[in-house]
Amino acid sequence: MSVIFLGWLSLHSTRLGAQAPFYYFEKVMEILIYSCFLATVLILWLNTEVVYEYSNLFNIGLFKPSEYKQWKKSNIEDDYIGYLMTNFHNNFFIRLICCPYCLGFWLSIFLGAISSNFMFFAPIYIFGLTMFFIVCKLSRWKVLMITISIMNFLTKIRNYWRSMRGAGNTIILSTQYVLVRLKGKRG
Repeated sequence: MSVIFLGWLSLHSTRLGAQAPFYYFEKVMEILIYSCFLATVLILWLNTEVVYEYSNLFNIGLFKPSEYKQWKKSNIEDDYIGYLMTNFHNNFFIRLICCPYCLGFWLSIFLGAISSNFMFFAPIYIFGLTMFFIVCKLSRWKVLMITISIMNFLTKIRNYWRSMRGAGNTIILSTQYVLVRLKGKRG
């Protein structure tokens, strides 16, 4: 796909002359803006409960927020997409909007249709999905790193308390030691 896109750009560069760098910059920026929009829509739809929250806020019954609330009580780990896939799996449209590849493809076709060139749908799709999966991976990595940091901190506290368990007044002495050290640093 990128070879076709670069071939198209080189074909048009001979027609544009001195305006070519600005033309390319505008087209690349257009692709990046639409790709960011696609990634944002996919993140909001697939990784958050924005649809449930807003349908609950504005009392829109189309997304069945009351049924989802009841279902969520028994399925704590799952989200709105899991609710849709569990309860409406036989519906083709539900399967279409719950798949990041399918939803991304149709949204990129729509974004390509409203862009300056319909052929931009391919790079919009590729860059949009790439951004979506990078953000998903980074958010999981961030949660993992926070969890590991908390576990390391708790392990250090546990080891400290295990080392202090055997000595009788060690906690009082260690507190006094810290106070003496703090007074020593001030004076």
